[in-house]
Amino acid sequence: MGISRVIENKESIRRVALDFGLIEPSILGDWVRLYKQKGEAAIQDTYPRKGYLTKDKRAKVIVD
Repeated sequence: MGISRVIENKESIRRVALDFGLIEPSILGDWVRLYKQKGEAAIQDTYPRKGYLTKDKRAKVIVD
């Protein structure tokens, strides 16, 4: 996990963000800050993304 690399291994936020392909390192910085303030529960995915439609399902939705 990227947060542990920053906190435990003292790696830079910028380096870890690049390794994970984050466009903006401040995203990881925000997660690290939340983790330090509120613990692991603060960074849990409470609103998961809705499933993406496959190409066939998208075509069916358009036709219907």
